[in-house]
Amino acid sequence: MNDATPTSRILQFQSDSPEDTADLAKRLAAVVSPGTTIALIGTLGVGKTYFSRAFAAACGIPEEQVVSPTFVICHQHESPKFRINHLDVYRLSGGDEFVDLGAEEMMESESVQLIEWADQVADYLPDERLEIEFQVTGENSRTISVTAYGHAMTEKLKKLEPAS
Repeated sequence: MNDATPTSRILQFQSDSPEDTADLAKRLAAVVSPGTTIALIGTLGVGKTYFSRAFAAACGIPEEQVVSPTFVICHQHESPKFRINHLDVYRLSGGDEFVDLGAEEMMESESVQLIEWADQVADYLPDERLEIEFQVTGENSRTISVTAYGHAMTEKLKKLEPAS
């Protein structure tokens, strides 16, 4: 399923607080559309679920409803904008289990996918997607790299660029 290479569109953001991370999530929520897959990558505790919570809140879902789906694998949330499938694939044994969950059908649907630990199923992700990698740079600071795969995602990513 995945034979894409990154486009030349890679943006880096410096987050010096959880609020900065939430701001990026809100900005992204404003530019994505149904059918978008967002792959979230980073170590334990780096902010993937926090980002997902802020993204969902920006779409009209109460923050307290968005928790890590580590043990249930997938939570679905209905927002006024679109359905959000929030997946955590950390506990999966591999791509076959991801496929057995119905991941391909989810990614082909009119919903937005937020997939935590997506690097573990990278070969099964759609060619058109956004990857967001979180790297710890301090106690509350992160470098957040957003990579667009495919033309449509590159256009979405352009909308996140700072105004010149």
